Amino acid sequence: MEEDKTQKVVDLYFQAIEAMNKEHYAYAFQILQETVRQGLPEGAATLGTLYANGLGTEQNLGTAVQYWQYAAEQGAVEGLVNMGVSYWMGQGVEQDRKKAVDLLEQAARLDDWGYEVLQELAQEEPENEYLQDVLRRL
Repeated sequence: MEEDKTQKVVDLYFQAIEAMNKEHYAYAFQILQETVRQGLPEGAATLGTLYANGLGTEQNLGTAVQYWQYAAEQGAVEGLVNMGVSYWMGQGVEQDRKKAVDLLEQAARLDDWGYEVLQELAQEEPENEYLQDVLRRL
């Protein structure tokens, strides 16, 4: 029974992604809200991205960060990457480059996206020794 519920929420999530690909953001927003109610961290991360960009809803970086933070705490790659970038840039949160690198390292251990973002940041800031050390460890 639990497996059926999990599959249904995952199916909803992919419905939302399909809607986003068709630029039906308001519809995707509604679906993602349901995935969040059902506890899907990936849904929360993507909902945060819609808030950050004002797609299907009013733009609200503070709300976006709340969804990304929840998703990151649950280990969702999109949440980890977006929170990492937020901390790096100091957007929606106080800038903290070490915390940013730590979150991106977690993402990199799960998915290439996190590693790619770390590499981009290392090119922008080659003197950041902590960042360079993390890249060497990965």
